[in-house]
Amino acid sequence: MERQQAPKLFVNGTAQSGLHLAGPLAAGLLRMGTPRWLDPWQDDLHAVFGQMSPGDICCGHVPYRPELKRQLDERRIRRLFIFRDPRDMIVSIAQYMTDPHNAHPHGRYFAEHVKDDGKRLMMLIAGFYETREIAERYGHASLGYGDIVSHYMPYLKWMEDDGTHAVRYEELVCGTARSRECIAKAIEYVLEGTALSKHAMEQLAESAMSSIAPLRLPDGTADGPGLWKRHFGEAHKLAFKELAGDLLIYLGYEKDLHW
Repeated sequence: MERQQAPKLFVNGTAQSGLHLAGPLAAGLLRMGTPRWLDPWQDDLHAVFGQMSPGDICCGHVPYRPELKRQLDERRIRRLFIFRDPRDMIVSIAQYMTDPHNAHPHGRYFAEHVKDDGKRLMMLIAGFYETREIAERYGHASLGYGDIVSHYMPYLKWMEDDGTHAVRYEELVCGTARSRECIAKAIEYVLEGTALSKHAMEQLAESAMSSIAPLRLPDGTADGPGLWKRHFGEAHKLAFKELAGDLLIYLGYEKDLHW
């Protein structure tokens, strides 16, 4: 595809939702290289989106704002939103925070002050706020984290946006016919209105599948689907049901609270 004919693409998602797949997926879709990473707290998003050209790809954890939606619509920027089982997401966040290679701001606090994995997980599910004394001990003016719902809610309206195509992480990485169908739908959405033939789109699907395949992980391992089953105790399940049981049902991960 010629660059001037390519769409502009924004790949979005919650923290630890699978945006590590955004680069391979987007490159497979457009073959336009590495996406630009956006920081919604540091970058001027309106300026970045305003300067995007055909073939440009951006990705990041960007909460929904009506003015951003309007700009994306006006600039004809296509967007994919990757979402994931919030239970797996929270376990992945806990692992990310405590990995010394990631230098997360909460990393030293969790490593030195909260040494129990189960307690860390409960704190991230239910949210926490530390005293000023402890926060200052770890180099912060304040130290806390909202509950799982407070982290998911700011993004949910992207899933209801008619200009955004939602992609389920578990379907993207399963490596079956569901994965192929998921990628095909993403391609159809991103390239809507272009002159690409059906055969060309099928080739792009194969390219995207090949790009993602080396990153695919089996259920319950590392960051694969079902990760929570290896880490949740009964107390974690109960807290999650009370706080986010309805969220799981809304997202289609459960039909009721009996899990």
